[in-house]
Amino acid sequence: MNIEGDDNKVVSITCEPTCGKAAVSFDATMATYYTDYYVEYSTPKLGSQKAMWSKTDTEPYYFAVNAGGDEITATIHLTPKEEYMTDEQKTASFVDGVITQKYTLKRNASWTMKIKPNYTNTTGTLGIDITIDEGTTDHDVNITVPAEWIVK
Repeated sequence: MNIEGDDNKVVSITCEPTCGKAAVSFDATMATYYTDYYVEYSTPKLGSQKAMWSKTDTEPYYFAVNAGGDEITATIHLTPKEEYMTDEQKTASFVDGVITQKYTLKRNASWTMKIKPNYTNTTGTLGIDITIDEGTTDHDVNITVPAEWIVK
């Protein structure tokens, strides 16, 4: 395509990301039962490093993944408040509970874990419910390409 002088030409380009989106949504009632809670993500591209999602984080992470996707590991750490610990946890100097979730994250896809406490006061059982949301919202974005970007 040739563009002469002040001509404007509208073109459509589909850009494909090389990453997948991961997020955590902690229910507001988590602080009622837990003193601390967070998620550590591991991915092949991170190697030995980990990405930590704290209980106050709100913005998603975008992880680079291979063309066919990569297995992502989310390790959920939960420290219950003393009044919700079992007697065994109290006597064993319990620090935190760990739950591991794995998911194959693909490019241009999303994985949101919605984590909510599940407490049964009749039996004194404290756990969590995890709901997975894979939804995405696509947006068209109009971009004006500056003349400096055009290479002859």
